[in-house]
Amino acid sequence: MFGFNLVDWFFLALILYYVFLNRGFIETLLEVVIFIIALVSAYALFPSLGAFFGSYYYLSRGWADALGFSIAWFSIESLLHFIGTFFLSKSLVVIRKNKLNQGAGAVMGFFQACFMFLFFVSFIFALPIREPFKQQIVKSRTGPYFLELSQGVQTQIKQVYGGAVTDTLNFLTIHPKTNEVVELGYTLNRQDLHVDSSSEDTMVQMVNNERIKNGLTPLTLNTRLRDVARVYADQMWENGFFSHISKVDQTSVSGRITRQGIDYQIVGENLALAPDVYQAHEGLMNSAGHRKNILTPEYGEIGIGVIDGALKGKIFVQIFKNS
Repeated sequence: MFGFNLVDWFFLALILYYVFLNRGFIETLLEVVIFIIALVSAYALFPSLGAFFGSYYYLSRGWADALGFSIAWFSIESLLHFIGTFFLSKSLVVIRKNKLNQGAGAVMGFFQACFMFLFFVSFIFALPIREPFKQQIVKSRTGPYFLELSQGVQTQIKQVYGGAVTDTLNFLTIHPKTNEVVELGYTLNRQDLHVDSSSEDTMVQMVNNERIKNGLTPLTLNTRLRDVARVYADQMWENGFFSHISKVDQTSVSGRITRQGIDYQIVGENLALAPDVYQAHEGLMNSAGHRKNILTPEYGEIGIGVIDGALKGKIFVQIFKNS
């Protein structure tokens, strides 16, 4: 109905909740102000609190920062709510009955719903939530507007919780020029793996966006390169390794594409193991060697294979070559 998906219906439910269950303009405004004050204060305090918890409770810095921020935010918001209720309770009872306050409260409730939805979208995209859920936001009618507004909030969330996430869900890559082999410590059966074509398409678009931003020509999708990338990602999962050199047949990327009859003058490969395409792309762009491959002017074609290993994450294989 109306072309809505679950994200749109959630946003609508949020609006109805805050509009019809608000307690008037003054109290709603007070709630928002308290929320913002607590948020800003916690953001200012979390580095010091994180250092304290890290020193005295032997936590990693990522978890210490996340814990410090959460405790500060909860404590400050609870204290301000208590102070506000204690000093303003009698006045609020009288104001609550005012018709103008009630009508304006509905409008304020709508903005409060938008404010909370913005934070919801920011958290989803700042943290390594499974990509199908992120795609629901991208494909919704309302989500893209908030996604554009959420960039700054995402940055702050990553600063606070990014370390804890890194301690839990690792991004793994390997330098493009090394022969190092990383043993994953487990293997996956073929029936447990599947091609994530949506992530492949998204990553091609993200790579080309980076090239356009840097004044370079977008890369053309080469489906034969993509097929080679898929087969190799699948091979790494099934044999429990992560490397530019195959543990199965000792081929490099040049050998793998030559075997398929693909001609080239220059070729390059990027590998990543990450929870989703957004984490993978960010990690590759933050690595000098992988970024160089993505932004090499001489490359004209790309093939990206993404094989989903469910709870183990996804292996991303990018293959670049000249036109």
